[in-house]
Amino acid sequence: MFADAMNSLVEEVVVEAGKTVTLSCPGVTEDSLVLMLEWRANGMRLLEYKSSSTTVVRHFRDRMSMSLKNYSLYLNPVIAADSGMYECVVNNRNALDAVIKLIVRGELWQIGLSFPFHLCRNKLSVHEGKHSPRDSANEIT
Repeated sequence: MFADAMNSLVEEVVVEAGKTVTLSCPGVTEDSLVLMLEWRANGMRLLEYKSSSTTVVRHFRDRMSMSLKNYSLYLNPVIAADSGMYECVVNNRNALDAVIKLIVRGELWQIGLSFPFHLCRNKLSVHEGKHSPRDSANEIT
């Protein structure tokens, strides 16, 4: 069963790169009976909760956590690549209460954290929206 994101309300969240963002699970309160919960971004499973056990996709383990009190998703620090449509699916429900559109904004050096080039000590320049190692006046370390 897949959640029906097309018929859901969209809540927009805008955050600066490098900050912490908290995404609340729409329709879930501290009193909700949650046997199973899944957070997804752009259709990809990020985190799964089942009977007091939480599994986080390996790529996000260092930056993602979830509150067991209200099932909110925390991303810290948030990077440009985190932008997208987030869904919180509770107890395998077909219909979602809402979809969260996360927009991450920031300076070029912050956005660069989402690219593998940040691991290099080479100089980078930006041409037509693409990052490529080149000699440039600005060095990103």
